[in-house]
Amino acid sequence: MVSSSKLPSRPRRFAIIGSGGATGLGALKVCLDELQDYIRAGDVELVGFEQRGDIGGVWLADPQPDPSKKWPESPAYHSLQTNIPHPIMFYPSHLAPPSTHLYSGVQTVNGYLRSYVDRFGLRPYIQFNTEVAAATWDNSTNQWNVTTRPYETRGAETISQFDHLLIANGHYRHPYIPKFDGFDDWASCSSRSYTHSIWYRRADPYRDHDVLVIGGGRSGGDCATEIYTVAKKLVHAVRSLEDQDRGRYVRRGAISHFTSDGFVHFTNGKGEHVDRVIFATGYEYDCSFLTQLPVEEPRYDSDHLYNSRFHIYPLALHIFPLRAAFPPNSLAFIALACFHCA
Repeated sequence: MVSSSKLPSRPRRFAIIGSGGATGLGALKVCLDELQDYIRAGDVELVGFEQRGDIGGVWLADPQPDPSKKWPESPAYHSLQTNIPHPIMFYPSHLAPPSTHLYSGVQTVNGYLRSYVDRFGLRPYIQFNTEVAAATWDNSTNQWNVTTRPYETRGAETISQFDHLLIANGHYRHPYIPKFDGFDDWASCSSRSYTHSIWYRRADPYRDHDVLVIGGGRSGGDCATEIYTVAKKLVHAVRSLEDQDRGRYVRRGAISHFTSDGFVHFTNGKGEHVDRVIFATGYEYDCSFLTQLPVEEPRYDSDHLYNSRFHIYPLALHIFPLRAAFPPNSLAFIALACFHCA
């Protein structure tokens, strides 16, 4: 809540970066609920920036990704479903109809988010097709200088000032691909190829191939299950699981290295021939627009805020920055934590 006795003579300005996805929309609604009296009085301004052209975030599918782009706009594959029942996943202020499938597909979740936006009147607060190129704290004004530009056309830049930033740009845009000894030699053969699961949409391109899926998370499991139905052989590498051999399905543990003859070798000494590799190995945190947030190797005794690519540290409650060059209440990271213990 904003105390009226502490409001500056100008409106206090809030920006939500990544306001079109589920996290950003939730943050936007909470801000509107908590600050509505101040917004009506003109004492607070609330702006959402969304890089894409519509509502949905991850759940706004990119079914035919443009291969000329560095990454797809969304990692959602054709068969993707939620792994949490919708009464738990969806917001309690706007439950889905009882007829909704318990584990919902991409279009259902996207439709839900659209109805959420319409019900609570969120759309007027969001600037779509707007990329945040930079956000820099200015000690002389005690504000953030936020540089934005049109996303698709990369047109003229605009600089605006904000008192508070809420970062809700998600986790699923910057793929992580681990390095393995010998992989470049394996990939040098023109008859072999590899990709990250962010590009995966359907199993059919892997028909009659020897396919290696690396990673035991949700996308890795889904890719392996689907591709097994069409592949000549499916090898699923999951470090935490025991070996398994079931005809065309092979499960192995940690990878040791690759060799130029087309084999992947595992730490238990076994090897498998593969001609396709899918890295279902997760994503890195990408907050490159925060110009004062360096990317560094993790260190528990850091005296400043940094991004290790896999966590942002140090944060209070996984949200508010500690040991930063700006006030802790000027910046909040929303939904960084992926796993929670009750």
